[in-house]
Amino acid sequence: MTSLLVEGVKRCGAEAVTEDARGLVMNAVFRSGDLEVLVAEVNKEGVFDREISEAEIKVAEMPGFRDFDPSTAAGRECWRQLRELFEAYFSHSAEPAVCEQRQKEKWKKIKLLSVSLFIPSEKKAFKKWKQAGGDVTDATRIEDVKARFGPKLALAYARYVESEACVGRRDDQLEKKWGLFCKAMERCGKAVGPEDEDEYDAAMNAAGRVMVAAAAGGSGGSSGGKEECGERLAYGECSFGEARCRFSHNGIAGSRRTEEVDEQGNCRQFVKHQDCRRLL
Repeated sequence: MTSLLVEGVKRCGAEAVTEDARGLVMNAVFRSGDLEVLVAEVNKEGVFDREISEAEIKVAEMPGFRDFDPSTAAGRECWRQLRELFEAYFSHSAEPAVCEQRQKEKWKKIKLLSVSLFIPSEKKAFKKWKQAGGDVTDATRIEDVKARFGPKLALAYARYVESEACVGRRDDQLEKKWGLFCKAMERCGKAVGPEDEDEYDAAMNAAGRVMVAAAAGGSGGSSGGKEECGERLAYGECSFGEARCRFSHNGIAGSRRTEEVDEQGNCRQFVKHQDCRRLL
């Protein structure tokens, strides 16, 4: 079985590549019991154990050889992981920091147009980034993903958080634990459906301009240094309309909706005026 893989690589004509392929196969067979760990190590460090590959022993005589029996489910899984090992090694940068940054950029570029499509794509890219050396908490991961919310999802999520708080079900761990956040995001995504790509891109560009203007001290960008409309950010709409409002409308509508709920989970509007026209 292994000879087929090595023989195919030999045809490239590069001796170094052939030796690397043989070494990867021998390492995989030697560590057939923890291939997933081996893949993660190679993904992170870009190297494998050369001493194993230089051992005077035939692959077919190694203890783990029988674990690669393709007639069994476990054997087929070993072959799948061997392929991942090859991909990890031959696509790995010579500089770990460069590889880690590249995987991080790939993760950040995933658009959140459809929650159902985003979750598995984000999970796969995030795993590769972690394997390449990325280190981030759930809270930071959630914060980054929230920044990719389109207009529809941002408003739906803000309303969801507010409604949960108003009925006493506010969970302080929602934006600290990925599993909880992911479940809430998926629920909101199913409620509003996918984003329009043009509107999504426009919202992301607007959010980028706001961040640039903020970094520059509030001067610059299309907002002309004006403060963002608090009503639009909190409730998703402005009673004056963009044409008559004296504030900027560049931010994502509804992105600050949760700020209208106090620490006890009560709607500030209701507490102050005993009336709330914004509740679901």
